[in-house]
Amino acid sequence: MVRLESLAVEGSRARLVASARVKGCMAPPDAVALRVQRRGTEDWSDQWAGEAREILRDGSRALELRAEIDADRLEKGVWDISVVHRYGSEELVNRLGRLRSEEIIERRHRLTDGTGQREIGTVYYTQGFGNVSLDIGYTLLERSGPDARVLTTLSTGTGHRVVLLAADSTHSLRASVHADEAAGGDGEPVPLIPAGEGLFALSLQDGSGRETRWLKVEDDIGHVVLTIPEAVSIPRTQVGGSVLSAAADGGKRTVRAIARRLGVRRPRR
Repeated sequence: MVRLESLAVEGSRARLVASARVKGCMAPPDAVALRVQRRGTEDWSDQWAGEAREILRDGSRALELRAEIDADRLEKGVWDISVVHRYGSEELVNRLGRLRSEEIIERRHRLTDGTGQREIGTVYYTQGFGNVSLDIGYTLLERSGPDARVLTTLSTGTGHRVVLLAADSTHSLRASVHADEAAGGDGEPVPLIPAGEGLFALSLQDGSGRETRWLKVEDDIGHVVLTIPEAVSIPRTQVGGSVLSAAADGGKRTVRAIARRLGVRRPRR
C-alpha cells in the first residue's frame, strides 16, 4: 500500500512525499523509489530514496520517500506516478494518489517553465481512481487558467459587494467582472486588494442594472472565469456604516478580520 503524504508544486518542480508498506506485514520495505512513466510506453525512470525514513502508519512500519520531479525535463505526453517498493527479491509497483493524507486537496497544479511565463502542463488526479499524473503539453486535458478560487462574497448593504479571492500565484494577476459567463471583451477591471498571503479582496459597486455574476481572473499565461456567489449580508454597526466599510477602501486588516470571523482560511497547497 502506498499513500501520498504531501504534494507541492513550484514552477516546473513537483515535490512529493509518499509512504509504502504491505498491509498486515510488520516489516517495512527494504527500499522505495518514485517511478515516472510515460503512459502507454515503456519509457520510465526511478528515483530511489537513498535515506528513506522509517515511520509508523496505521500501526504498521512503513518507509517514507521524498522526491522531486522536474517537468521541464519530461517530453510531451501524460506521465503517471507510481511507487516501487522492494522486499528482498520481490518488487511491487503501486500507483500513487488514491490513498492520500486528509490535508491534501484534490485539484490541479499548473506547471510553468523556469521563467514562470510559459505554462508547460499540469499535475492532476486521474478521474475515478484519483491517482497523480502529469500532463505535459496538455495532450489530454484542456489548459487551465490561474489557480484562483472565490471563497465568499459579502454585502455591505450600501450597494457594495466584497469578494474574497484566494490565489496561489500572484504574478501579474488581474481581475475583471462580467455580466455573462462567456466573459468576452475587457469587462470592468477591478483592483485586487492584497489581504494576506494568497488572499485578495475585490470591491464591487452594483449599478441599477443586472448584477455582475462572473469574475475573470487572468495572468500572463491564461485566464479562468469564476462564478461570483450570492452575497452574505453583513449587519451594520451602531456607529453607522458596516464592518466592511474600510474593506472597500482597501483596509487589509479589516478584510483579514472578516475572513477570520467567517472562518475563511487560505486553502492548503
